[in-house]
Amino acid sequence: MITNGVDPYNGSTSPLNQNSPYVDNSVNDAQRAGVPVYSIYFSDAGFSRGRGSFSGQNYLTEVAEGTGGLSLYQSTGQNPVSMAPYLKQFQDAIARTYVATFPVDSNKKLVTLKTSTDLPKTKLRAPSLVRPGTIVSN
Repeated sequence: MITNGVDPYNGSTSPLNQNSPYVDNSVNDAQRAGVPVYSIYFSDAGFSRGRGSFSGQNYLTEVAEGTGGLSLYQSTGQNPVSMAPYLKQFQDAIARTYVATFPVDSNKKLVTLKTSTDLPKTKLRAPSLVRPGTIVSN
């Protein structure tokens, strides 16, 4: 998705107000569905002088990390000069996606997923919680 990430229902874009039940629900819904969320941050339209950029980028990072996706942005409050590098990163991430299987109780509740590797120069990205029976990739 290409978005400013701002949660207009949260009431404030202040750095002191960073808990959003809507963002939490989005992460939970994506985890239950086994969908990694990728985003490209694109300005804080509708907010003056960069007020929403911190909140928006924080929310996008929270959703991406919780689902095993990736949040792409240049720096706080700046739009990318070109979308091409971000689309290339997204394409590369999708091309290097793997499906992992592991044994768990099939009680359909979310379970914690911890990943690690001993391979040098290898980064793993995975959701923090998964529902048994869901296909998880990355």
